[in-house]
Amino acid sequence: MIFLEKFVNTEMSLDTANEKLKAIANAPMYPPWVMNLFGGVAGSFFTLMFGGNLIEFAMAFITSFTVVFGVRKMGKFTGSFFIKNVTWWYD
Repeated sequence: MIFLEKFVNTEMSLDTANEKLKAIANAPMYPPWVMNLFGGVAGSFFTLMFGGNLIEFAMAFITSFTVVFGVRKMGKFTGSFFIKNVTWWYD
């Protein structure tokens, strides 16, 4: 049973719920190379969905990979409110 179902359907205390939410928030993330790779894959498959060929697929992969990588890096160095909110999961 997932957290929400447990919280709604059982007599879970607020302290227990807060502990579980903190554990979820502090769970390990995927490594950056995995996020970059699958960001590229996700972006490139849109090309195929809209009728693109394999060359366009490869170019979309390179572009998507570069964008995901760049946004992740910008989030570490910029003071921009937008970039920090877009990249909150990369920290």
